[in-house]
Amino acid sequence: MLSQVYLTISNGQQGGCREEMWLIAGARIAITRPQLARYMASSATVSVIPKAGLGTTVYAPSWVLEEEDRKRYIPGGYHPARVGDSYADKRYSITGKLGWGEYSTVWRARDNQAGIDVAIKIMTDEATHAPQLCELEFFNHLCRQNPSHVGYPHVLHLTDSFSIDGPHGRHLCVVMEMALCNLLSIAQQSFDECRIPEFGAKRVIRDVLCALDYVHSECNIIHTDVKITNVVMTAPLEEMPKAGWGAFFPAELYTFPAFPEYNINAPVTITKSIQMVPDLNDPKAWLMHSFKLIDFGVACYADKIDQHFTQDVCPVGLRPPEVALRAGWGKPVDIWSVGCMLYGMLVGKPLFPAWCDLSLLPVYQLQALGEFPASLRNRSPIRSLRDKDAFPKKSLEIWMEEQTGGTLTLTSDCMHFMRRMLTLEPNERASVEELLRHPWLN
Repeated sequence: MLSQVYLTISNGQQGGCREEMWLIAGARIAITRPQLARYMASSATVSVIPKAGLGTTVYAPSWVLEEEDRKRYIPGGYHPARVGDSYADKRYSITGKLGWGEYSTVWRARDNQAGIDVAIKIMTDEATHAPQLCELEFFNHLCRQNPSHVGYPHVLHLTDSFSIDGPHGRHLCVVMEMALCNLLSIAQQSFDECRIPEFGAKRVIRDVLCALDYVHSECNIIHTDVKITNVVMTAPLEEMPKAGWGAFFPAELYTFPAFPEYNINAPVTITKSIQMVPDLNDPKAWLMHSFKLIDFGVACYADKIDQHFTQDVCPVGLRPPEVALRAGWGKPVDIWSVGCMLYGMLVGKPLFPAWCDLSLLPVYQLQALGEFPASLRNRSPIRSLRDKDAFPKKSLEIWMEEQTGGTLTLTSDCMHFMRRMLTLEPNERASVEELLRHPWLN
């Protein structure tokens, strides 16, 4: 039986992780959500505390834990899309689910007019009407600027848009190029310990930096959410059917009963996400594909930072020190995120915990990367760091050795390249142009 619980994970350090989810009551617990599994150390403990006031128990497969929260299928939330649905006067037919995010679900669809497969991002009603979330505007801006720029092909572009009305409101639908899979799926399904080899990481980072060069220099946009789930692998359009997207994949579904406690008065059906991951163990296989930056849902114009809907940009584990210290931020936040992403790809674990007490994040950063420079501290209103002296000072090399057990060796060029992105002072952090000229990429 499944019961709603609070799952608390601790790895022996301050600032644990608390997640609400469905788990099998009375059974051994398998942590299948990648973010949670990676957060745990070998000494981690898991405790399950039943959530008071919820008596509902249901059966569900474990994959449901990886999908969107069913409590978001309410007015203002997700649209209940299904395989077989058709949109835009039957031009697009839904054939499968690719994934989901805080403000959308993403579906594989057949463009019956063009005869190709596409991806359709169906926004929540809330995101559709939120003035601070301007993804369609950003997509249009990205498409219009400079198609001849080397980074233009490394941004996933809009091909169409339309709106639909459903039981939960009105939903903007953004049609995009089809992608095979994201980096998280590649790491999990293709490589031991989720470690992408250096030759593969090099290809990914080069493409992502080309994308950022276009986004920063030609479009004056800051992405603010660069991470492994927002980088996707693509194949040439003519090779998509060979990759399997031309075939129909039977949808795996699970239907939850109504949940009146959360104002869900009708059953909710969840569709399992499926991504196609090619065999990438041969270095030559990486040359057959390219990588693209996606999801500009929380992006910001570089000259309108003060108008952005939040100053707490970037996911917690990828948040740069200038944001954590409230010292002012700009385009270098994306460079820091790429550095964290590269570390995670190579090591198979995040550089910093994805869930932690925000007051401890700067402490983790100085523990791994050294003291904050005076120029950065002077711009910050934060004058003292919590428990700063309770954590031993290390180095990036020691930090990596502890996370890998000394089983990973990187080239000196790779380490220098990573350090240039993880420079604590954003004004001294490498620019996209400098990184693209770095020996590691050349």
